[in-house]
Amino acid sequence: YGQHQAFFPGNIAQGVIELVTPDGKHLKSRPLGLSYDDGSNTVLIAELKDSVGQLTGSNQVIYPDAFTDFKADLRYTYTKAGFEQDIVLREQPPAPEAYGLNPATARLQVLTEFFDAPEPVITRQTANRQNSLDDMMLDFGTMRMMRGKAFSVGDPAQTAARSRGIPVVKSWQQLSGRTFLVEE
Repeated sequence: YGQHQAFFPGNIAQGVIELVTPDGKHLKSRPLGLSYDDGSNTVLIAELKDSVGQLTGSNQVIYPDAFTDFKADLRYTYTKAGFEQDIVLREQPPAPEAYGLNPATARLQVLTEFFDAPEPVITRQTANRQNSLDDMMLDFGTMRMMRGKAFSVGDPAQTAARSRGIPVVKSWQQLSGRTFLVEE
């Protein structure tokens, strides 16, 4: 009973998530994987793999163990206010040093590919003045992608920090002729 229509494939690696906005725009996407970027180099550390979606409650689909190399689930939540994609890390990813990257500057990224997507209106916002990270607000008309956040789940010491979370910035990028939402 929300503003958007959402369609989910049985197996995430064999289909796409399709979101239809109230003004009829179709956004088809599928995660490609998780990567590290240290400002000089980018390394793909986990790729999407076969995972069958499970409906949990009336508004959430989880694709368990959806990535190679370490355990991470893919979770989609649909509410009247919006639509979310979350990566739930079930294991610690290997350290950036394991890939020859600088741990002081490496950032974990989620790469989500969009297929035949309409071009959004992009508004840049400074997310962190210390490291010059910009966040892009992506406006698709009646739907907008705003700043996200990351947080720990199940850690009592993180309860207060959970409401604030760690900002997750995003960018809309063309890579090798393909369109990606990069969140880090």
